[in-house]
Amino acid sequence: MREIATEVALKQQVLEATEVRHKTAVSLTRSTLDETEGVDLNEVGAKILALQTHLQASFEATSILSRLTLVNFLR
Repeated sequence: MREIATEVALKQQVLEATEVRHKTAVSLTRSTLDETEGVDLNEVGAKILALQTHLQASFEATSILSRLTLVNFLR
């Protein structure tokens, strides 16, 4: 009987720990979802445009560097 009581107590502790982890995961998921859904679309568009501009500048710089030779560099 004592072994059964010990086993039940251990399983209760595992269940409680699992419940805490579950509540934490649900809270984190809700927080992330709220942040994602609450984003200002104009701000997102502006950030995407800025990233696109930086990417194009990077491509242009890479293109210029790829055409650079020692002869052209020394001119």
